[in-house]
Amino acid sequence: MTFVKGKSGNPGGRPARSPEVVKILKRLGKESLEVIEHLMRNAEDESVRLNAAKYLSDQANGKAKELVEVTGRDGTDLIPVIAVNARSKN
Repeated sequence: MTFVKGKSGNPGGRPARSPEVVKILKRLGKESLEVIEHLMRNAEDESVRLNAAKYLSDQANGKAKELVEVTGRDGTDLIPVIAVNARSKN
């Protein structure tokens, strides 16, 4: 499927969660964090401990910024393009 220029691919936006689901998630929030902390401290599998620690860190501090290098198809630098709003007044 191709998108039509100027039309949103998701015009209705994200569907709202039901109030019942939100209530359950809020109630389980503290317990969920306790489970993740337990896994971080006690899991035998090192990758489980690492993922739990990373999750808790991301929640507390925000996810770390990732640097992404983008090049053209042939590996050369991309040409910088400045987007200009056609309706803007100079």
